[in-house]
Amino acid sequence: MRLNCNRHLVSLCSAADVTLLTKADEIMRVERVRVEGFRLLEDVEILLESSSTVIVGRNNSGKTSLADVFDRFSGESSSRFRLEDFSAGQRPKFLAAKQLVDDGQAPDSVIDTLPKIVVTLTLRYDVNEEFGPLSPFVIDLDETSTAALIRMEYAPKLATVSKLFGQAEREEGVSPIDHFYCGLRDTIPKAYGIRLFAVDPTNPADQREFEGMTNLNAASSVHSARLTSPNLVRPMSSENCSASFFRPPRQPRQPRRTSNWRRN
Repeated sequence: MRLNCNRHLVSLCSAADVTLLTKADEIMRVERVRVEGFRLLEDVEILLESSSTVIVGRNNSGKTSLADVFDRFSGESSSRFRLEDFSAGQRPKFLAAKQLVDDGQAPDSVIDTLPKIVVTLTLRYDVNEEFGPLSPFVIDLDETSTAALIRMEYAPKLATVSKLFGQAEREEGVSPIDHFYCGLRDTIPKAYGIRLFAVDPTNPADQREFEGMTNLNAASSVHSARLTSPNLVRPMSSENCSASFFRPPRQPRQPRRTSNWRRN
C-alpha cells in the first residue's frame, strides 16, 4: 500500500492547481491515523510521512481494512457498514448489550456497551495561514497549538437503538446466538449511524459534534486534498498507483472560539 500525495500532481493537475495543492500541503496534513474496532484493526495507530507512506504486510494483516474503513466513512450511506466490519473482539459486545436489554437496563447503559467503529485523524496545520476547510475542527483556545483532531464513529443512536433487537421470530432448530447474529445483519444499519466530532487536542473530553452529518464529506467541505488523502490508499504495486486530488476551498481564517463546546 502506498500513500503518495506529490508524485502525481504534475500529471493530474494544471500548473495553477499544482501551486495551490502544494500550498495546501504546507498548511495542513494528516499526521496520524488511529482505527479502532474495524475488521483486523482492533486498535491500530499509523504515523503518516509528509510525502509518502508505504504500508507493507502479509495477507490478512489489515492493509485492505485500512483502505476500506475510509471508504465506509466517506461514502454516501452509513448502511454500507456490515456486521462483518466489526472486529472479532468487538462482536461479543452485541450479546452483552442484548443481555442488558433482557435485564431491563437503561438505554444509556446498552449504548455504552455496544461496539463502535472509530477513526481518529490527527492533523497538523500552520497557525499563520488560513485554516480553510479545517476551520470547523479547530476548537481549542491554545494559540500555540498546531494540531486538530477529527473523530468519526459508526455507533448506535439513542433514538433507534431499540431497532437493533427487534428481530424476527427464531426458526426451529436455529440456536439463539446464531439467530441473533443473523438478525444483526438487517438491524445494524437501522440502529447505527455515523457521528462526526471535532476534538480539542489540549483536552480530549472537550468535543463538538456535527449534528446531522452523514459522512466526513458533509462537514464544511472537509474533503480537501489532504484530509481525504488516507482514502486514496489502496493495495497496489510500486508500478501501479493512482490518486485523485481535490482543490480545497479558500475561506477566511476564523478566530478561535471562546464559547464552551458540548462535552461528551
